[in-house]
Amino acid sequence: MFSGIGALLPIIGSIALFIWMWRTVQIMIAPITIKIVGFFGGYVILADIVTLGVIIGITILVGIAVNNVIGKAIHGFIEKYILSIIPWYRFLKESIGQFVNTSKSPFQNVALIQIYGNNSPIEVTCFITNTTVIENRKKYTAFMCTAPNPTSGWVFHVDEEFVRILDVPIDETLKSIIGCGVGSNTLLTAAQQEIK
Repeated sequence: MFSGIGALLPIIGSIALFIWMWRTVQIMIAPITIKIVGFFGGYVILADIVTLGVIIGITILVGIAVNNVIGKAIHGFIEKYILSIIPWYRFLKESIGQFVNTSKSPFQNVALIQIYGNNSPIEVTCFITNTTVIENRKKYTAFMCTAPNPTSGWVFHVDEEFVRILDVPIDETLKSIIGCGVGSNTLLTAAQQEIK
């Protein structure tokens, strides 16, 4: 039950945030949109287009603002003293940040792992998140995403002999997981080439 809540919460939070933004922007620009709708003969879709344009514009402006020194300082202050009070804010920020932040991926490599041992032909697609050496034995920490929602899954700690590191881009593997296995040929071809 808790894993279901953990998987759905970022999605529900994002949808709720968008609905809140939509309604807030609609109220704020209502005097303008009423004139636009009246001018064009009552086409309400134009008011929605203006609302969407304003939301996109605000998003772009905020993105530009937080990427300079003053904006970063203001954002840091707001985040520290206002946003940190909001329940689930940090969880949502970190969950979304792991998949949006392209400069630092939480995953080191893509791997196929025999979670049932060498005698089983079943391999699962995982992302290596950590490598540790304990008593001269290499152990991998691997995250196996669920499909089609890659934000939930299982964490395995596996000995080296059960892991095959693949030379496959992480984004291609994520596309395959989100697609419920569609496009796995890149992954399986890389695995086959490693065997040869």
